[in-house]
Amino acid sequence: MSVKRFRDIGNGPAANHAAKTLREKSSESRITIFSKDPFRSYSAHLLPDFIAGLIKEEDLYNRSYAHYNEMDINLRLGQRVVSVDFSKRNVILDHKEVVQFDGLIVATGGKPRIPEQFQLFKDIMLTLKTPLDARMWVEKLRNVESVLIIGGDLTSFEPDKSPAET
Repeated sequence: MSVKRFRDIGNGPAANHAAKTLREKSSESRITIFSKDPFRSYSAHLLPDFIAGLIKEEDLYNRSYAHYNEMDINLRLGQRVVSVDFSKRNVILDHKEVVQFDGLIVATGGKPRIPEQFQLFKDIMLTLKTPLDARMWVEKLRNVESVLIIGGDLTSFEPDKSPAET
């Protein structure tokens, strides 16, 4: 069997599990994870604990750099894939590097969005998806007296119309 080049776009749970599975099934393959973000895989559900000061930022991350080295997985952080040419079997990165592949996994996840009806308030709204977002929350919370937190993607958000309790 010839050495295969697998490229994995994304660095979340799905992308990391795919890379791990590839490594288990093909010990000789060259596996590369491309992440547009500058940080390794993290547990998004711990972001509120970091904001609250219950854990340190390092505790957010569920894969150490040593893990990637031990698994022989090339982790390329801060590397945005801007195009895929399937006919030539390559990905093009934002700095114009062209990287060949034999197999490609795209596991980029979603991104937070502010619904159209709330765009008027986008300058004062924060989303929470990444450690970078959480750092921004920590910084912004230092300068406010009150916060309204709305979960989900706001598609079913409706303010309470009942009179305020006095």
